[in-house]
Amino acid sequence: MKHVSPRQIAGRIALIYALFGVVWIALTDTAVTAIVEKNAFLVYVHTVKGWAFIFLTALLVYYLVRCYASAIEHSENELASSEERYRRIFETAHEGICTTDPMGRILLVNARFAQMVGRSVEELIGEPLLTLVDPESRHELAGRIQNGAASSTHPCDVKLCVQSGQEVWAMAAISPMFTDDGCHLGSLFMFTDISDRKRLESQVRQFQKLEAVGQLAGGVAHDFNNIVTAVLGNVDLMRLRLKRDPIPVESLSSDIDQIERAGERAMALTRQLLMFSRRQVVRPEIIDVGRLLSEMEKMLSRLIRDDIVLRVAVDEDVPFVRADAGQLEQVVVNLVVNARDAMPEGGQIVVKASAAQLDAEYAALHPDAQPGSYALIEVSDTGHGMDEATVQRVFEPFFTTKPAGKGTGLGLATAYGIIKQSGGHISVYSEPGIGSTFRVYLPATDECPEAEPVHQTAGPEVGGNETILVCEDNEAIRKLLCRVLKEKGYNVNVFGSPSAAIEFAQSYDGHIDLLITDVVMAGMNGPDLAETLQSTRPDLKVLYVSGYPSDVISHHGVLERSADFLSKPFTASTLLQRVREVLDAAGVKN
Repeated sequence: MKHVSPRQIAGRIALIYALFGVVWIALTDTAVTAIVEKNAFLVYVHTVKGWAFIFLTALLVYYLVRCYASAIEHSENELASSEERYRRIFETAHEGICTTDPMGRILLVNARFAQMVGRSVEELIGEPLLTLVDPESRHELAGRIQNGAASSTHPCDVKLCVQSGQEVWAMAAISPMFTDDGCHLGSLFMFTDISDRKRLESQVRQFQKLEAVGQLAGGVAHDFNNIVTAVLGNVDLMRLRLKRDPIPVESLSSDIDQIERAGERAMALTRQLLMFSRRQVVRPEIIDVGRLLSEMEKMLSRLIRDDIVLRVAVDEDVPFVRADAGQLEQVVVNLVVNARDAMPEGGQIVVKASAAQLDAEYAALHPDAQPGSYALIEVSDTGHGMDEATVQRVFEPFFTTKPAGKGTGLGLATAYGIIKQSGGHISVYSEPGIGSTFRVYLPATDECPEAEPVHQTAGPEVGGNETILVCEDNEAIRKLLCRVLKEKGYNVNVFGSPSAAIEFAQSYDGHIDLLITDVVMAGMNGPDLAETLQSTRPDLKVLYVSGYPSDVISHHGVLERSADFLSKPFTASTLLQRVREVLDAAGVKN
């Protein structure tokens, strides 16, 4: 349709008006001439007056119509220009944008969000937004979509469901839309891709763990030297006593007990270091916060200097919480290390656990907190403190008050993320020259921790006569396995490599009941060895042993979670009991 300008519209209306005027004058002139035909002057005056009136009013009509049409055209142009600008912003924005109805169905979506989830814009229209969010993040958005959460609600991090399987994290900002009378129309969502930030945080979190383990190295070496000294000393005493005749059995038993206790201390120390330093998946469990802090006290003391006094205090009524123990330890370590760095001239650090109750008034002042019962962990120092401006930014990623090269600025941001992931709340109070106090609130639970397995030291060591194939690349462990199993009557064949074990199994005509294999070996890992042997011996049972915790190698896809597993270090009685359990179990696990 051809565009008509305001001037053309006004000219046409004025022309039509003039034509009607001409017709009117022509008709009225005939009547006037018949009445006043004897006075030609009056006829002339009347005619001139009519034509002048028509001309002037036509000009007025032209002007008014042109102004009105110009105003309408200007408004339409402005509206079209505004729509085009917003359309371009919507389509070219770096953030993914979409709008939903009150039920959470997508009404409008831009190409960037479609790209983030690996779908087309057409496919997403009408799709429930929650189906595009990973189940573990879905609860973060569900309530806000249905209830029209206030626009002041803090953005939340969500994991998106991507068809390609790629892991995409986004920070979702939600703005509800209402009519003038308060009716909820839906919500506007803006998704900012933070996948790179999440990956960087994970890398930095691992780096911080390794850095803290490096700081622990001196203390760990000290502890291990004490343990090794006890072991070697008692071994020398046993050699001396064995030369006597008769052998003092009571003395030998005492020496063996001392060696056993030293070994158990070494096992506990390595277990604690593995739990702290490994890259583990999040495993929420019921935690006794007071016991966790008490067990960490010695490790924390290794992180501070001699001019700093560490005090750990635990109240009796501290409730249990559900969280990841490794991550909670990391939070406490980060806070203690920060407290240490805030006291270059020395001072005191107090780590305290207690019960706490947050009320509605506190929650109103702290939007990320919810009223309820909590376990409270406080880490206080007598350092130089922080001013209000620093306190406001202390949990921001990459913000640090430390000199260049002394801090990444992600320690407290990581702690904040861990506590939020556990449904908790963290706050800080600080004054310059007085010190700082960080308070970590974790929601209390009525559940109780699972009872720890009882360490059986005097259980019956059951043997057997089955044929066992052992594949272990460590010579000392190989010899130990062979001696313990043969001592209890088993027919044992021991090999130091998977290839040698396979060669023996292929040439051996007898029945092999059990394979005991290390998980990680050169050339071929344990599960691959088991699969190779079970292809020709389908009834072969398998027991895996490893110095890595089972959840770590399972997480990395090396071992199935259902596999029979024995973690190093282990005692002879534990080995014999586990072997008997696997041999007596029905079916074959691999």
